[in-house]
Amino acid sequence: MRIGVIRHFYESHLPAKMKCARAFEAALKELRNSAQCRGRETPRTEEYDDCKVIISEAEFLPSTKKILIEDFKIRCQLAISRPPRWPNPRG
Repeated sequence: MRIGVIRHFYESHLPAKMKCARAFEAALKELRNSAQCRGRETPRTEEYDDCKVIISEAEFLPSTKKILIEDFKIRCQLAISRPPRWPNPRG
């Protein structure tokens, strides 16, 4: 098995705290017992953000659509049943 290690994500782009970086290296050391671990370069992490947001929102909607619709209905019903909070300009 081969594992691509994207070091620049936690070394330079979004530097990890020392404790986290040491834990990552310790995990890689263990993985090297049964896999080939090689460094890989990819585009900067910021370039993934736009894609990540679009994909995650598209995945999120089907699983929560029913909840969102029900929540919207409840909020509408509450808004209709409450008197307005602003003063009536006509007195």
